[in-house]
Amino acid sequence: IPKLVELAPSYDMVVGARKMEHIDPPRRLANYFFTGVVNLMYGADFKDINSGLRLLKVKSYLPLIDADKFDVEAQITCRTKRNKLKFHEILVDYADRAGDSKVGLSDAVDTLWRIIRERF
Repeated sequence: IPKLVELAPSYDMVVGARKMEHIDPPRRLANYFFTGVVNLMYGADFKDINSGLRLLKVKSYLPLIDADKFDVEAQITCRTKRNKLKFHEILVDYADRAGDSKVGLSDAVDTLWRIIRERF
């Protein structure tokens, strides 16, 4: 977190991108898929669009974000590119999840639909 705070003044968004080898295989595959779709559709080079470890400039994002489910990270990421906001990702260590994930198949569908909808 200190590194994200250090970089924050220079960017609209700073993301702590997780090292994928520490994420369980099904979630890693989903993350690669969503990140790849965003990178392809937006001509970007994101490493981890599903990371929730983000520092955002409120004045830049408050008027842009209205998602209220697990697709919020996708919306933030897509609108960052669409609005030409400055962002930076840094790799962060990621420990195994404590507890069960609450993300399900319907959330994956919502996320994919969000990515497509934001592009067009």
